[in-house]
Amino acid sequence: MSSHILYIANAFHFGAILLATPSTAALIFYAVFRFQLWMTPSHPTSAPLKNPDAILMIIVGMAKSIGAIANGIGTAGKVIFGWIAIVSGIALLLALCLHLTARGLMAHQAWARGMAALMMLGLLLGSFVSLVSVGSRRRLISVVFIVGSIYALRGLWVGYATL
Repeated sequence: MSSHILYIANAFHFGAILLATPSTAALIFYAVFRFQLWMTPSHPTSAPLKNPDAILMIIVGMAKSIGAIANGIGTAGKVIFGWIAIVSGIALLLALCLHLTARGLMAHQAWARGMAALMMLGLLLGSFVSLVSVGSRRRLISVVFIVGSIYALRGLWVGYATL
């Protein structure tokens, strides 16, 4: 087995761990959050005042206004948390693909080399786009990803010659 393939497979395993750990934590937090919402009883409606005077009506109006603002912020938080859960689910699926590709690379499977090459070409393209679109300090990160994906593509190509 080529040492390049082992390095690439280990990098895929490492990437899978880096993606899966926070994604799993976010999905667990989201499941706990949804369970808590499911178990919370609905809020009772307030009964109208029998003899309201002006001060009580002002206080009730202020409380309803503050409650409406807080409800809007809570709804926005639920929506954002839902989108974070969707992105975490997609990242978890990508981590699974990375893990399975790494296992296939270690077993010298042709499909794994093809998938790894497609993933590295996507990373290379994304790194090139970020290289030309970000500021000068962040370009080093893009260059590191470009060099890493070129190394991986070279290792995958050399691996075909050794079969």
